[in-house]
Amino acid sequence: MIKRILFLFIVIIYGCDLYRFEDGSGKFYAIVYGVNDYLYFAQDLQYAVKDAIDIKLEMGKSGYIVNLRTNSMVTKTVISNDIASLSLTVKSEDTVLFYYSGHGSVKDGEEYLVPYDAQPSLPETLLKVKELDGYLKRLSTQKVILLFDNCYSGSYIAYSSGFFVLTASKKEELSLEDGRLEHGVFTYYFLRGLQNKGTDIDENGVISLSEIYWYTYVNVSNYTKGAQNPQFLGYTNVEIAIKRF
Repeated sequence: MIKRILFLFIVIIYGCDLYRFEDGSGKFYAIVYGVNDYLYFAQDLQYAVKDAIDIKLEMGKSGYIVNLRTNSMVTKTVISNDIASLSLTVKSEDTVLFYYSGHGSVKDGEEYLVPYDAQPSLPETLLKVKELDGYLKRLSTQKVILLFDNCYSGSYIAYSSGFFVLTASKKEELSLEDGRLEHGVFTYYFLRGLQNKGTDIDENGVISLSEIYWYTYVNVSNYTKGAQNPQFLGYTNVEIAIKRF
């Protein structure tokens, strides 16, 4: 409770200087990926596809135009082509959300997302987060929200200049699935936060990225007893909404 009050105090005190809101103009797009069943990786996942489907449904309710890809459709080429195609449509005032739920990997100091057809012995078949960053920079808007529910996802923050990033874990942590929740823990609480008006700490009718991060961080960290800690990176003087009531 004390931390919640402190967060609200910071929002109020710094106001426009720290949390200048974008005006919310333009269209809203989302590209959403979830992989349970891998072609070459030995360990499949249980809830990544459900994560992605439920993100699609929730963002659709919030006015996003959503493109969903699951399992065999989530290849490195498809991801690159999806972003390239979107770059032909998106304007500077638009908002783009990129969501990924699946395996993450670290090899020789490089961080990767693991597409459906990636081969563990061939790093070139994985998607370097540096490559993904390059793809995303094709977009003409700076209002890009990146959500990652994968192990070691906090590593992406180092490569994401100019984007809003919310990750499931720190760069050295796993991103956990949970049978009781039937979701990845991060995605479960992210979705609950969007559906809970209490997440709107300053009660202005908008769930901002800072507010959804705070809700997700507290609940994921508590649920996992500190084993998993979501991370957030945004502009220092700009805040944007992810949902309006």
